[in-house]
Amino acid sequence: MEKVIWKLMDKQGVERTKVVADVYWEYLDWSRSLLILAATISTAESPDQESVLRSAFKLQILYNAREALRFEYLLKNCQTEVSDFESLSDNR
Repeated sequence: MEKVIWKLMDKQGVERTKVVADVYWEYLDWSRSLLILAATISTAESPDQESVLRSAFKLQILYNAREALRFEYLLKNCQTEVSDFESLSDNR
């Protein structure tokens, strides 16, 4: 079914979807990297609160993974809508 949807979109729509997907994947990668860095620094600076900080950052990293899964679902099932996105927070 995925191939059929791609064929129904014009070339410009397919290219736009690829651009949006690339930008969003890059955003998710950077955000995950920053969360890991912040977790490392904060636990080093506050060793007495290490377990609480690790839990908090682990939840944020899990949320990041959830965003990735949701976007992957959107790409598989709603390519035409993704091609119309104007920003990463577009929620029409």
